[in-house]
Amino acid sequence: LESSAVGLVEDLRALEAKRIKDLEHAEGVRKWQEQDFKQQLADKDEQRQAAATAHNKAVAALKATHKQNVADLGTKHDKEMADANTAHTETIKKLTAEKDEVIETKCKEVEVLTAERARLEGVVAGLQDDKARLEAEVAELKTKISTLEAELSQTKETLKQCEERCAAEQSLRMQVDEQRKAD
Repeated sequence: LESSAVGLVEDLRALEAKRIKDLEHAEGVRKWQEQDFKQQLADKDEQRQAAATAHNKAVAALKATHKQNVADLGTKHDKEMADANTAHTETIKKLTAEKDEVIETKCKEVEVLTAERARLEGVVAGLQDDKARLEAEVAELKTKISTLEAELSQTKETLKQCEERCAAEQSLRMQVDEQRKAD
């Protein structure tokens, strides 16, 4: 009985250690997912900034070209000026359309990232729930271990008392047997 109780206590301690390890693993997974999400956000922000920089450079180059064209066309025919202005307007329209398309694309990417963030936050919440549940199970197992250790101690005490009674009975029998032999 004692060895069974000791084995049960050892099994419960091993189970507690496994639960703690599972809890630590779940926390590690949660941290990795959170870091991965942050890296994805940083990458998307870097892409957005690069697109904005490219757009600003294109607009600056176009403005510089336009300014030079206006200076050059000042001495030329009115038709050439009108043609250059038309070409410039078309270029602006095209760049505006491209800019609008980039903005729309980036907005969609932000929506996707927002949804992914919400999903990851749900995963984190689930992992935190798991952690709380595992901690409660660990506390319960500790209580059971304490109870079993108390029962084991009581069983040892009872066993000791039984051994003492058996020894006393054996001694009494031996005395009775010696008394009978003497009679």
